[in-house]
Amino acid sequence: MLFRSVTAIIAPNIEAVKAYASSHNITYDRIEDLLENPKIYALFEERIAEAQSDMASFEKIKKFRLIKRGFTIESGELTSTLKLRRAVILQNYKSLIDEMYEQPSINTSMV
Repeated sequence: MLFRSVTAIIAPNIEAVKAYASSHNITYDRIEDLLENPKIYALFEERIAEAQSDMASFEKIKKFRLIKRGFTIESGELTSTLKLRRAVILQNYKSLIDEMYEQPSINTSMV
């Protein structure tokens, strides 16, 4: 039996992330660098844990990745009624999704 943990692709509010970085003296050159920063990852990990506190372990997001833009109609990732087009998302983010299932969880307790 193949067991896959729950994963997520998250498109955060970039301006809010920049403001958090500024107020916590987190430096970066590119948005991608900021979204991959262990301190930003830990912030989202903490927020996700809080939001899932009443969920069973098997229901909880185990791994996630932050992306710099949300899903859009123009990219084909959303329908005109704003429903997800999962096949398009799977195609567009294949390498990111594969990475989440290939690598062990990031341990932010070392940060």
